Amino acid sequence: MRIPQRFYDHLPRRLPKEGRLSNHAIVFDSTLNNRVDCGFAASLNVTVPFFVETWIYPFDSGEGGFGRIVDKRTSFSCYMNGAGVEDLKFRIWELAATKDAPSAGGAVSYNRWHHIVGGWDNVIGRVVVYVDTVRFLGPLMAAIDGAPATGFTIGNYDIASRGFNGFIDEVRLVPVAPTQALVNESYYRGIAKRELDARLVVRMEQGAGLTAHDESGYGNNGALLPVATPPAWVDVTKYELLSETGV
Repeated sequence: MRIPQRFYDHLPRRLPKEGRLSNHAIVFDSTLNNRVDCGFAASLNVTVPFFVETWIYPFDSGEGGFGRIVDKRTSFSCYMNGAGVEDLKFRIWELAATKDAPSAGGAVSYNRWHHIVGGWDNVIGRVVVYVDTVRFLGPLMAAIDGAPATGFTIGNYDIASRGFNGFIDEVRLVPVAPTQALVNESYYRGIAKRELDARLVVRMEQGAGLTAHDESGYGNNGALLPVATPPAWVDVTKYELLSETGV
């Protein structure tokens, strides 16, 4: 569980010190083409309203200014946007056209934790992205293109050309429309081993090895690649505590 970087407006379910119970993440280095490849099983090929959630601690905007956080190329992608006014975008493909929900400039800072949720909210008919519970709207959309031949990748493209620099933790994919209430609740409680309806739950708590286990029950385990120079496991407790004080 990452620690929210703001004063609580109500008591969270877990107190900050309990972040020690969930103290691993993966650190990505774009110069090494680091990535976690979760494969392209049918369960990851969403064509219904959905959201992707994760926590990030970016060092910079990543390779080329567009470091990928999570990506299923030609279907959806969440990425840093160092070349534009916005800090981050969530992109969905509809009939081969891209629909982007950009965050506001300044919403994402380097060297601190941020909670990110992006997806398709069919209730309002838009692509959306939330940064630390603040919602940003993209254009109207009515469908998402499936991409059965492209993999679900964390920290890069599946073709390894847009690497993320920094920590990524607690990734999940759920075929449910994101709502403000859902995002607010998730921001404070972290991700459980089994999340209702989730297609992917990678909590990154192993702390060692070349596999990031999927605890959704679908078996979409992530391979840490490349094998010769994989992304590293890191104990992030100290970063959680620093973020809590705003340092």
